[in-house]
Amino acid sequence: AAEGGSRVAMYNIGNLYYKGKGVKRDYDRAAHYFLASAKLGYTKSKVMLGRCYETGRGLEQIPAEAVRWYKMAHSDGSAKATRYLAGMYISGRGVKKDERQAAELYKEAALKGDSYAQYEAGRCYEYGVGVDKNLTEALMWYIKSADSGNRMGMYKVGIFCYRGKGTEKSYDKAVTYLRQAAEKGYDRAQNQLGVCYELGRGVEKNLSEALKWYSLAAEQGYDVAQCNLALCYDF
Repeated sequence: AAEGGSRVAMYNIGNLYYKGKGVKRDYDRAAHYFLASAKLGYTKSKVMLGRCYETGRGLEQIPAEAVRWYKMAHSDGSAKATRYLAGMYISGRGVKKDERQAAELYKEAALKGDSYAQYEAGRCYEYGVGVDKNLTEALMWYIKSADSGNRMGMYKVGIFCYRGKGTEKSYDKAVTYLRQAAEKGYDRAQNQLGVCYELGRGVEKNLSEALKWYSLAAEQGYDVAQCNLALCYDF
């Protein structure tokens, strides 16, 4: 089907090579299929071709070409392309750095339900990147990201509740969100959940549970958790 010119089939085959699913991972072949499909106007292939140019996987790393393909996919209405394009504006790769434009693009993708864009929109408001700093607005986007199943969004909501940022301090709510993110394997959430168990905040104090969560985060290489784990064993 791919050889016959189906742009969807070409994208699917390219994706298999890109991810190494059922075949040996081969970025060169992946890029070949993405390019053929993108030239036939398939939006998802335009996005992936942008990724190839951005990362240098299968194609020469040319940020300006990545931006060109992201812009085409963004014009097609792709939320993912919009988010990737925002990242290029944030870093100034392949395009003049423009944090305000990046924030607008993150919000545009976020409104389409992209959980990572919702998270990034939250970060823009938390740190005042391209927008005025607004912790309440940041929390709103983090909650949307968390509700969309994004573990980083869950972690951020947990931290905001834990510290009373943009909302009243609530250890109980913090633990609820931190546990969700921790169970999805997010190292920072695992570490913070360990802190909650060590200090008895939002949960009954339990050093064994604290050690369990510190260990899970430490095994992933998170240095803060490694320090917390070492301190627990020192005592």
